[in-house]
Amino acid sequence: MPVCSAFGCQRRPERDRKDGITFHKFPRCPGLRKKWIAATRRENFTPSKFAVLCSCHFLEKDMDRTSLSCVRVREGAIPSVFSALHLQPKPRSNRKHRKDRSETQKNPNRLEDSESERLDIKSEIDSESERLDIKSEIDSESERLDIKSEIDSESERLDIKSEIDSESERLDMNFF
Repeated sequence: MPVCSAFGCQRRPERDRKDGITFHKFPRCPGLRKKWIAATRRENFTPSKFAVLCSCHFLEKDMDRTSLSCVRVREGAIPSVFSALHLQPKPRSNRKHRKDRSETQKNPNRLEDSESERLDIKSEIDSESERLDIKSEIDSESERLDIKSEIDSESERLDIKSEIDSESERLDMNFF
């Protein structure tokens, strides 16, 4: 069985499912898949078709628990809950470290570029999260309106039934 793909997370379906933790495959959509991979912050990580993330790495608002049989990650949700240890350490030898240092000395903007990329990814995740919050609000308002519509139609049905019953009583009284 797979283990959660988040760095340092040792949750496994066969052991942790009984605690209410669910496991979710990486999305097939290339754009969303790329965001999930970036969010895990694992260097050179390419998830297999069996790779999963556990529900502990998603906000509760990202989870769809409306079904009785399964729990799903809401469409467009990106994992955002990781421990402080989730940054994968970079294995370095002295030789490679010297090479990296010389490259940094040649191009001092290299560090700024990677920081800029991180900020861009964080900004993307934040804006996606805001978009999903709005979508969730719209969905809940839509559900509320659907329920109100059902109540209104049920009320109309009861009014018609009441009219039929009273007309039926009136006819029964006239018959005798």
